Amino acid sequence: MGHALFGRDHELDELRVLLAGAAQGRGGLVMFVGEPGIGKTSLADAAAEAAAAMGFRVAWGRAWESGGAPPYFPWMQALGVLACRFPDASSVAPIDAEAARFQVISMVAGELRAASAKAPILIVLDDLHVADLSSLRMLHFVARELRSLKLAIVATRRDVDARLTPEMAAMLAKIAREGRTLELGRLERADVARLVRAEGVRIADDLAVELEPAIWKRARAIRCSSARSCACSSRAPGTRAERRCRSPSASAR
Repeated sequence: MGHALFGRDHELDELRVLLAGAAQGRGGLVMFVGEPGIGKTSLADAAAEAAAAMGFRVAWGRAWESGGAPPYFPWMQALGVLACRFPDASSVAPIDAEAARFQVISMVAGELRAASAKAPILIVLDDLHVADLSSLRMLHFVARELRSLKLAIVATRRDVDARLTPEMAAMLAKIAREGRTLELGRLERADVARLVRAEGVRIADDLAVELEPAIWKRARAIRCSSARSCACSSRAPGTRAERRCRSPSASAR
């Protein structure tokens, strides 16, 4: 895959298997779980890039964190990209709420089945920790049918979120049983070093010994916005490394 992702070889291999199976009509689900900033969406980006290169149609759906979104919002987004019809009130028979919900979910699954018969599809569902319960129920239903479809789903969610209700947690557990759940850990020391080099952080030879263990420890303790911020936040006050980070010439490099 074209994305430069360090320390994620296992996860990238899982994505390759997922896409290869879906291309042959054996779809599946992979869900990435982890803390904010750990790389869940970067892996989803890598999957989308690889799928597009393989001739997949790619559609994203993102749960809305700020509230006010309608039920099924991530699915509405994804189906819109695929030019699939999302059922409206006029297409659902006037029956009780639970039966109506099943009818909507079943109709969406039918749309996806028909669309994936024409060309393989990858759907990315991002930030499911803030998705509505109806969207999770739909994912559970669709995931149960993936094994015979040219349809792959990559989903992401945080491992812990205060808004996750017991009912939502139970539904996520059911979804997990229908696919692969990969919990993302923090990078190992060698991978942090590769990331630092790839991001272009230039550390003078006489500072390398001083900074190398500190960068790794800091990266294990916090999420850094860049390799340079990891390096500079790791320096001990008063050291040459700390003075180098504060100097104007360092920030220009």
